[in-house]
Amino acid sequence: MQPRAVRIPIYDATVMFNAKDATLVNISRTGALLRVHSPARVGSDGPIVITQNHTTIRIEATVVRSGMAPLSGRGDEGEWHAGIKFVAPPPAEITQLLRRIMAIR
Repeated sequence: MQPRAVRIPIYDATVMFNAKDATLVNISRTGALLRVHSPARVGSDGPIVITQNHTTIRIEATVVRSGMAPLSGRGDEGEWHAGIKFVAPPPAEITQLLRRIMAIR
């Protein structure tokens, strides 16, 4: 079994997934966790576009999990999260940009 990739929280990035606004919860070299406004269909594909510090990267991704994450202290209220996996290895320049974004943390 492969170890899980290290996840880095990113708070200051602008994110679009499938042309819809999302919030980047964390990112790794293999995927990301997004806060989304509505459920994402597991298996659906689309681009994720991440902009941070005047750098924009676009990576093809697939939704591997989707569900409601409870908000602490709010009973049944929650927010939708989507776990995405980057499709195939991203091109070298995108991998370098991901490393740069993650290194800032």
